[in-house]
Amino acid sequence: MQRHRVVLPLEFRYRPDAHRRQAILPAQAIQAANPQYGHIQISYDADGLIRGSHIYEEGARHFALALWGEEVHLDDTYQRFPMVDPKVGFKTYALSDVLSERFNGALLKDKYALVGAMAASLGDRYPTIYSGVSDAGSPGVEINASLLNALMHGDLISQASTWQIYLFSLICLAVS
Repeated sequence: MQRHRVVLPLEFRYRPDAHRRQAILPAQAIQAANPQYGHIQISYDADGLIRGSHIYEEGARHFALALWGEEVHLDDTYQRFPMVDPKVGFKTYALSDVLSERFNGALLKDKYALVGAMAASLGDRYPTIYSGVSDAGSPGVEINASLLNALMHGDLISQASTWQIYLFSLICLAVS
């Protein structure tokens, strides 16, 4: 971890005694390697699907933003982003293959490598617009990869303002 730029997930848990949320940090031995951290809190829309995330939460930036390493200045901390279609997806490798001596490490050179559970039985699945494709939700690692991809390509989704929504609604009414 000291040889490579490593970002570890940071989760917040509510502490009833302190009436606030507190970051859960890894063991001291891992902290000694001085990794960076990024939160992995999930943000559901009103319909129960995940279409975005809070870029900053509890003073910590999002995991994908910490990986990217660039600063983003937004009007709102909640930011929508396009999910990458699982049919197109990201290149994946089994961790056991990557750690074997036979693996061609050049495949990961100058790439972002996210490590996460992909099997539905491991429970790290969340409802997104593509949940029906796998009948099990989208893996958390794919959600983080989609946000990282959107940050890198400038594909963050801007929500329409109230006046724009009214204007387009009136146009639709007038046309029909």
